[in-house]
Amino acid sequence: MADFEVSCPHCKQSLDCPEELGGKSVECPACNGVILIATPPPLAKALILPPRLFQPISPIITPRKSNACTPSTYFKGGRFGTICYILVGVFIIIFGIVCVVSYMYSTDRAEQKNEKLLIIEANTKVQSLVLKATQDVNIGDIDAAKRSLQLALGVLNANDLTGVKQLMQQIDSATNPVCIRSALMKLPDDTLQKLRNGGPMPREFAFGYKKLNSYAAVIVKEQLEDFAAAPEKWQNERFERAEADRKSIEYRQIPSKASILLASYVVVLNNSNVTLVNDVSVKQNGGYWTATVMVNNFWHFRHYQIRLQDAQELWKAWAKIASPQNHGDAKIRLVDLHGNEVGGSNVWGGIWVKE
Repeated sequence: MADFEVSCPHCKQSLDCPEELGGKSVECPACNGVILIATPPPLAKALILPPRLFQPISPIITPRKSNACTPSTYFKGGRFGTICYILVGVFIIIFGIVCVVSYMYSTDRAEQKNEKLLIIEANTKVQSLVLKATQDVNIGDIDAAKRSLQLALGVLNANDLTGVKQLMQQIDSATNPVCIRSALMKLPDDTLQKLRNGGPMPREFAFGYKKLNSYAAVIVKEQLEDFAAAPEKWQNERFERAEADRKSIEYRQIPSKASILLASYVVVLNNSNVTLVNDVSVKQNGGYWTATVMVNNFWHFRHYQIRLQDAQELWKAWAKIASPQNHGDAKIRLVDLHGNEVGGSNVWGGIWVKE
């Protein structure tokens, strides 16, 4: 008979009890308490299954694969797959950029082609209007010619208006009394006298069209009659116009003279190995030529007396170039890199520098 295990309800001591004591009361050897032994259950007979039921059943959850990089996993995914994805992405980006650039280039070419066509059409229209204006001038219809030229100036996308401006200038010069009077004022005295005595029209009044020449001849005759009525007024006006033209020519020559003076001054400074000067500019103010010399930051670290000597040397070099006869007419202005004035010529003469 086999033993089975029971537990004392009093002291919780585990005891091995023979099978034949089942259903009887015994005394606990540990605490002397009475224990009622229960009848043990009968043993279950062994269940014998046919051999086919002992075949292993595939698990529901597949075991985790190893992270080892075998040749098969390398080619199916892993680093090689990542590299492939990156290359494909780069290719797509490059392809997209190429497509966008090609589209923009083709669009730009199309726009340029359309613009050229518009310019050609506009220039053709301008030429037709100029031709019509020329025909109107030949028949003496100056107002119609001016209207055609105004329409030509308003044509969009036209870039060849040379013929329009030239014909407008010819019409204005031949039909405008102010232009005719100005041209008469500029004629030499002998030519003007011959014209007053009934001589031929000078080439200044030949405009290439018979009708325009006729209009100009009528206006010239009216102006000469005015000259005969008030010769002193004419002479005064001629003198004023000549003086204005002379001043205009001198004013136009100022930039070229300034460039010459500046170039000469720069040459002198370079030959003198001057290291303080950063830039030089030249300007005429009230009849005086002024050189603005920009000095670098090293200027501020030099002693006052040395800076004064440097300023005097810069002024002497400039005076010899700008006003060799009268050095007082040559002025100099010294500024730092921030545009602050640090020295120059005094109003009453001499040179000053900021302490």
